[in-house]
Amino acid sequence: MPTILTFNAGTIADRPYPDQVERTAIGKSPVAGRVRLTRLGLVGDQQEDLSHHGGPDRALCSYVADHHLGWVGALGRVPEPGLFGENLTVQGVDETQVHCGDRFRVGSAIIEVTEKPHTGCVKFTQRFGLAATRWINSRKDLRLRGINAVVVEAGEVAPGDTVRKL
Repeated sequence: MPTILTFNAGTIADRPYPDQVERTAIGKSPVAGRVRLTRLGLVGDQQEDLSHHGGPDRALCSYVADHHLGWVGALGRVPEPGLFGENLTVQGVDETQVHCGDRFRVGSAIIEVTEKPHTGCVKFTQRFGLAATRWINSRKDLRLRGINAVVVEAGEVAPGDTVRKL
């Protein structure tokens, strides 16, 4: 049964990159305990660029932890939850069987898939470097890069909750 490993939140901060400093909220970390999902996403999470992230049309970004081992070649380590800027790190979800419009019960909330795969942005390239991004894009097994969703019904959620397709 698919389950939530972590819910991840971050705040807007200036992050140094090799050639510049960028204002971003891509750095997400696991949140302890139960959290609230609202129409705007995970309470306590921020997004810097609302034209591309967050808001009611992209309230949540998820990533499947089952892909983490595939990243070792590019990153030199197994990624920790939230590294890709995702709000939900899930386990046991087959992304090839998830489609736009699918709805899922997570805790007492209902979410609906709006975009798949989640497309990498310039912050992704800045965070991991162009060489790593090119390597990642060349790998068929790493092209499944998450799912964006809206919150259809607000509710409480926690790590360990199951993800049940409706």
